[in-house]
Amino acid sequence: MNKSTMLKLFIVLGLVAGTFLMVCPAQAKVAIGTSNGWEFSTDGFINAFAIIEDADETVNGGDAAIATHAGDLMNAVGNEKSFRVRTGLLPGLIAFNVKAPTTNGIDVAARVGFYPQIQDPDQSRGTAFGSQIDLREAFLTADGGFGQILAGRALHLYQGKNILTDMTLFGAGVQGGSGGGTTLGYIGFGYIYTNFGAQLRYTTPDLGGVKIAFGILDPSVIDTATITESPGYEAEISYAGEMGGGVKLQAWVNGMSQDADIPGGGPGGTDKSVTCSGVAAGVGVDVVGLHVLASGFSGTGNGTAIMMAGALDSAGEEIDSTGLLGQVSYTIMGATKIGIQYGQVDFDETNAGRTARLASTATQLDKRTAFTFGVYQDITPNWKVMGEYTAAKAEWFDGADRESSTFALGTFFIW
Repeated sequence: MNKSTMLKLFIVLGLVAGTFLMVCPAQAKVAIGTSNGWEFSTDGFINAFAIIEDADETVNGGDAAIATHAGDLMNAVGNEKSFRVRTGLLPGLIAFNVKAPTTNGIDVAARVGFYPQIQDPDQSRGTAFGSQIDLREAFLTADGGFGQILAGRALHLYQGKNILTDMTLFGAGVQGGSGGGTTLGYIGFGYIYTNFGAQLRYTTPDLGGVKIAFGILDPSVIDTATITESPGYEAEISYAGEMGGGVKLQAWVNGMSQDADIPGGGPGGTDKSVTCSGVAAGVGVDVVGLHVLASGFSGTGNGTAIMMAGALDSAGEEIDSTGLLGQVSYTIMGATKIGIQYGQVDFDETNAGRTARLASTATQLDKRTAFTFGVYQDITPNWKVMGEYTAAKAEWFDGADRESSTFALGTFFIW
């Protein structure tokens, strides 16, 4: 799919989808004003989860002796059960915001956000500096009648709302590796994690609920494709609106494309060009406490969990993938949310992967699936507690599979 075709496709899909309401963590924001119109504020959250995971000790079926059954995103083989007290899908956050006085109808502001975790990656009390602090946000914005200009490090557009609308955003979902970083939620089980990165972005004003955004990205390497001669590109169309009778609708469609070259990977030692591209979309309905949402993506060279990581096979060919996520939840008295969610990501087997499988030397990942039942309770407007049960499964093209069950009990303080 070339860039022109992809752009036309997600623009048309966005106009057809027609609805969007962005779902982000609610934050109180502690603001301090000054006499000359400058404003300073801070916002953030802290969370902790007790997590018990019971995963298959070995790969079931297929040829379990092959060590290349990789990519299940569960505890390491041989570590069947585990208990951790750790950060959930969202790490902690402490963010600082500065806004200049409004001048000529333009508001200029800046945001820097630090995202720490609470657990030591190697589980060693002797590692005093084991927890990481992730600088995910460092950007400025200029807002006016022209819309918004963003410059800096921020969450990418492509599949960004897929994770922001994940029911397990304030939970844990699939634990993933039990070391450092966050849990996975449905990363690799319903969408690919878009990550935060350096970018220049323009967003139109609100056009009757419709917003259109375009971004130019700092290019990323795509596995072994380390030559990046041109930027990445993203775009999104979204809409938010109320339809009367307490009905709220949300929808979005976005896409991206980026090229990179593998040094000497082509015929005669020439550089080989590869592409990461895709389209993602979602739609949701809120009716008097009932929330129903579905999202999905289709891409090439997107990676297996983190964008552009594991995007190529052993021959340097892009791996195609598709994903879907569906959830239904109901909020009682505005304070107790009970929900279920299902996600799935499928990967296409490449020619090199098929050859390796038939030779019993390696096996590509076929798909991952997960199901979550969760209860999320607001004790106060700033303090939440939640509990989740998540069942996850990974399958390979030789018929092998591995399963995991996770119980998570957590709490959030938000300001």
